[in-house]
Amino acid sequence: MGVPAHLIASTLNISVAQRLVRKLCQDCKEKTPVQKETFPIHFITPDYLESHYIAKGCSKCYHTGYNGRKAIYELLPVGKELAVHIKHNELQIDNYMKQQNIKTLSDQALFMVLQGETSVDEVFALLANH
Repeated sequence: MGVPAHLIASTLNISVAQRLVRKLCQDCKEKTPVQKETFPIHFITPDYLESHYIAKGCSKCYHTGYNGRKAIYELLPVGKELAVHIKHNELQIDNYMKQQNIKTLSDQALFMVLQGETSVDEVFALLANH
């Protein structure tokens, strides 16, 4: 956009990313064992994930397998340390986010899969990037 990095670093307070994730229909979701090929390429399947749910479809969800949506968020506060990264155009901040215990969109999407709230297919794009 042509804005100098030092101006962004000095004025940005927080960065927010959000996505809407479709929720599985509670009446027809089906539990299935985890098969590694079900998950996105380069995604490391957690050892503790033994099963997950898939969308089946019924009359209550108009045969989509989903009913409703849930927002997931990634909030990144811009403090002094992150401002320094921004000023120096160091935008690979995955390690910084892990150190600060910041939950990413992918973390929250995986949590929804673990809780049986959504399917792997629904969060495929989020999980495939990380």
